[in-house]
Amino acid sequence: MSTISEHIFGLYNQLVDDEIQPIDETVVDDAIGVINKISVSDADSLFYFLAAMNLLNAAIKTAKHKSQLFYGFIKTRVSKITDLILQNPSFYTDTSVYYDDKQRCMYFEVYGVIFSFHQVQETKLIKNIASKNDRIQWTGIRLQRIAQNIFLYAKQLNIDSDKLSNDMDIQTTNNSNGNNNCLNAVNPNLFPCPDCGKEISVHAKICPQCGNDLCACNELLDGIKEGYSLKISYSGIVSLGKLETQNDRFITLRLSDDKWVKVRTSAIDSVELIDTNEISTESFAQQAETFFLHILELSSIDKETLISTNATITKVEKIGLTIITDSGETVICVKSGIVGYKKKDCTFGKRVYCRNISTNGKCYSSIVEMSYGGLIGFFCKAVSYSRNITQARKSQILSILTYFIKEMTTNPEAFIEIKNFKKKVKNFLGQLDIECDNFSEIDEISEEGTQQVVSVEPQKRNN
Repeated sequence: MSTISEHIFGLYNQLVDDEIQPIDETVVDDAIGVINKISVSDADSLFYFLAAMNLLNAAIKTAKHKSQLFYGFIKTRVSKITDLILQNPSFYTDTSVYYDDKQRCMYFEVYGVIFSFHQVQETKLIKNIASKNDRIQWTGIRLQRIAQNIFLYAKQLNIDSDKLSNDMDIQTTNNSNGNNNCLNAVNPNLFPCPDCGKEISVHAKICPQCGNDLCACNELLDGIKEGYSLKISYSGIVSLGKLETQNDRFITLRLSDDKWVKVRTSAIDSVELIDTNEISTESFAQQAETFFLHILELSSIDKETLISTNATITKVEKIGLTIITDSGETVICVKSGIVGYKKKDCTFGKRVYCRNISTNGKCYSSIVEMSYGGLIGFFCKAVSYSRNITQARKSQILSILTYFIKEMTTNPEAFIEIKNFKKKVKNFLGQLDIECDNFSEIDEISEEGTQQVVSVEPQKRNN
């Protein structure tokens, strides 16, 4: 065990019961500055960077700091640093990385200290290399509980390292006898990185100093066109304006006060369209997937976990499914309102979630048992299907949102976010053309059900 890991474990063992160390606003600002400026070129600077990221990951979960931070700022930088390590492994001694593709969690072990980050942006290197590395076993130390102390400790280590480095530089300069002409020669195979200014190879794809992806085409901008009104976050800064120009390297925004801002695409952490009428179905589906994965993380739910159900299929009929609820009521789930309906899969004994059972014994809003990840996938496929949408598909989209809202009633933060997202979805659906449904029988009811309904509580599964 290294001296650094011993110190971290000592800090953790000082906690009492479920104590979580508070985080000061000035320390958050300091951490953002470190992330934006540090050159992650070895294990020491990597530890400092991860300590800063860990602090922001802890701070964003608190009401005090969540308004000034963005998950996109954290996740994208973790991915970039991972790629940098995978491309230059010899630079980072005492360092291991591992990606759990099922949990979508990136693990770093530096000097025996394990940092983890969920829902990171998957890159080709992460999928093809990090996921096949040796598994890093979590030690049970929740670093976010002591995030501020870890960051301040890493900061002190960095200061001590800088002092030593400066002393060595002075000694080297004094012993050089003025023979520095070779240092001033221009190397045609090097050029300054556009982000950090350090000289790197003209053939480099990623800067080994700051992690800047020199050939990146930011996927957050897929489907975004010139003229769209955007809210973008980059390097801890948020700007609102109209997209004037864009290419693979830069975008230009015209702000409301007729000022302009030019942003490197690789520095963009999140993009939000201010006017939903301008968004494409593909872009909206991508935003929806990111949103739901964020909600699962807030609620500590794995995407492979099965959704809660409250009924069992007893018969498959032409109109839909006959089910019996956990309270003993026999109900018919109308086919047009069933999310995830596939006749071959809807067999006797299969579990179902249903709500809004009408007085005639029919249910117009039900979901066949599937994982949370599968439900998110169904939602994204439904909204990106085409520019036109059937009334039945629209009802199913809203049913999924209502299910998430009901599931998150015990998590106020997630509950409010989903309620707000539901409004955005309604606005988005309002721009699509509604086509006639192909189902032979569909009863017209409102989203919440205009007929008298019976509420059925879902049965929670033990995970």
